[in-house]
Amino acid sequence: MNFNETENKLILKNYYYECYRCKHKTKQIGEMKKHLERKNICTKKDSDCDIYGKELYELSIIKRYENEEEIKKIYEENHKKKIESIEKEENDDKYDDLSKKDENTICIYCKKNYSSKSNLNVHLRNCNVRKLVEMNKKNKQETTNITNNYNIQNIHNNQNIQNNQNIQNNIIINIGDNNMKKESFENILLPFFEKFDSSHIDDQKHIDLVLSNLYIETLGELLKNSVNLNYILYEDKESSLIFKNEHEKYVSIDNLKIYGNLILKIKKYLLEGIEKIKILKPHYHPDIIHVAEHYIKKKYNDYIRDEDLTYVEKFKNEINRKSKEFVNEAKKNYEKINNTIENKKENLILN
Repeated sequence: MNFNETENKLILKNYYYECYRCKHKTKQIGEMKKHLERKNICTKKDSDCDIYGKELYELSIIKRYENEEEIKKIYEENHKKKIESIEKEENDDKYDDLSKKDENTICIYCKKNYSSKSNLNVHLRNCNVRKLVEMNKKNKQETTNITNNYNIQNIHNNQNIQNNQNIQNNIIINIGDNNMKKESFENILLPFFEKFDSSHIDDQKHIDLVLSNLYIETLGELLKNSVNLNYILYEDKESSLIFKNEHEKYVSIDNLKIYGNLILKIKKYLLEGIEKIKILKPHYHPDIIHVAEHYIKKKYNDYIRDEDLTYVEKFKNEINRKSKEFVNEAKKNYEKINNTIENKKENLILN
């Protein structure tokens, strides 16, 4: 049995429909429609779920599968083998001329065979396996560039020390500032206006958050990484503190700017997950991805276009509630930043 036959058998094996409000499950779409159209609406199980009418109907009649984890493992193992094989054989990053390398018109990424080279070239522009390979190469290249830049900076610093003893103290201060920046940024905090560090969230959890469309639950997961705790909210005041950068440290800005920036960063993180679903879960029905993307954008647009501020007020209250759960850790970060900078300055003076 080849991979495609196995994949199709798994996908079709166990499916169901689930009410988005009360989590009622059934295998019959007719039964689900009757459930959604009944006179007395069902009781919601998730307190964050405020979906009614057409939205509830669309989300509840999407076919879902019970064996997604099994399918995921097959895709991951298959993609891993393909990527490892390709990285050993491939020497050219450009895909425009890849058809020249294989006279049999077989894609060197996913091994699919095509009737002509023109069809192969069309496929290569959208090949998910190729996208994964190029994404991995890009990440490796970025890591290499960061390492090279760091090494070059160290070489320049050493040369300055050797060539000019008269500015030795200034160089020591600069090196101290660089170390302070590294410790502040990498080990303690990210600047507030940078994107969230989501390295602690695995792919499956990311996908689950995308499909849930719950902004506040997503914020809670992201704040579990302490480097993202770069703000301290004072909900009874008009402004609060954010960590801006290593030079200005903590500054006070309007609370509405904090709420707006947090929601924007959550939206961007969730939309990144949409692309991840397309690559890691190609068996998902397009409607699932489309509906998830639609509601991610809709929630953000509802916030920024809210004229009577009712939606804004709701988001503010939920962000305040979730941020309170992490306020003690955020205050510890505030102390760490100040202590780190003061200790560095004292050590430089003593030396």
